[in-house]
Amino acid sequence: NEILERKIDCYQMEKRYFHKEGHIVWVILTVSIVKNSIGEPLHFISQLTDISKVKAAEQEIQSVMEVTNDQNRRLLNFAHIVSHNLRSHSGNLSTLLNFIETDTDEESRQQLFKMFRHATSNLQETVGHLNEVVAVNTTIENLSRINLNEAINCAIGNVEALLKAADGICRNEVKEDVIIDAVPAYLDSILLNFLTNAIKYRSPNRNLIVLLKAETNGNKVSLSIQDNGMGIDLALNQDKIFGMYKTFHANADARGIGLFITKNQIEAMGGKVTLESEVEVGTTFTIHFKIRE
Repeated sequence: NEILERKIDCYQMEKRYFHKEGHIVWVILTVSIVKNSIGEPLHFISQLTDISKVKAAEQEIQSVMEVTNDQNRRLLNFAHIVSHNLRSHSGNLSTLLNFIETDTDEESRQQLFKMFRHATSNLQETVGHLNEVVAVNTTIENLSRINLNEAINCAIGNVEALLKAADGICRNEVKEDVIIDAVPAYLDSILLNFLTNAIKYRSPNRNLIVLLKAETNGNKVSLSIQDNGMGIDLALNQDKIFGMYKTFHANADARGIGLFITKNQIEAMGGKVTLESEVEVGTTFTIHFKIRE
C-alpha cells in the first residue's frame, strides 16, 4: 500500500516459506514496483534470496552463546558458594573459638564446644555439597528433595556465633514436614546469605529478631525471611536490589554481590524471590520454590 501510495519505492523483509518437501526456508524478500511512463503502477517485482544457511549459523551461534552464558553463570555461582559459604563457616568457627578462649564458665564452655562441633559438621557437609556441584552440571533436572525445616536449622547453626555476638534471635517456624526441590549447595548459600545479611544490617535501635515461615500452595512453597533491621528504601532502590555491586548501606565490607548471586541461584532452580522493606522497620524476603509433581 505504501508503494502504491508512492510513500516508498521498495521494501525488504525477512520471511519464512514452506518448501514443497515440508521444511522451512528463510528468505529476504525484496519488493519494488514497475511503473509506466506517466508513473502509474504496472506490476510488482519480488526477489527472494535464500538465507537459510545464514539463519542456521545465527541459531548455532545463539545456542553456543546461551551455553556459554549458562556456564559463566554456573562458574560465578560456584565461585560465590566457595567464597561466601566457606567464609561464613570460617568466621563462625573463629568467633566460637574466641568465645571458648575468653569464657570462664565451664558450663558455658561446654555449650560452646557443642556449637563448635555442630559448626564443624556443617562445614564438612558444605564441602560435600561443593563436591556435588563440581561433579554434575547443575540444572533444573538435578534438584534434590530437601526438608526445608532441617536445612534452615542447619543454616541457623552456621550463624549461631554471629547471632550470639549480635544478641539476636532467629526463629524457625517452618513445619517439619515441608519438602522442597532444590540444589543443596545453592540452598545452603541462599539461606546463609539472607541470615548473615539480617545480622549485618540489624538496627542499632533494637535487638535483632529474624523469623522464618513457609506456606505451601499447590506445587509451590513460599519461604519468608523477615527481620526487624535497618530496612531498604524501595522508593530509591526498587530496581537495584538484585543488581551486581549494588549496596544500600554504609557498611565497609558490603560488596553488592550476595543478592545478585542469590537471585540467580533461586531462578536457576526454577523459583523466584520478592521482597518488602521499610526503612527502620525491617525487610522480608520471600523465596518461591517450585515442587515437582
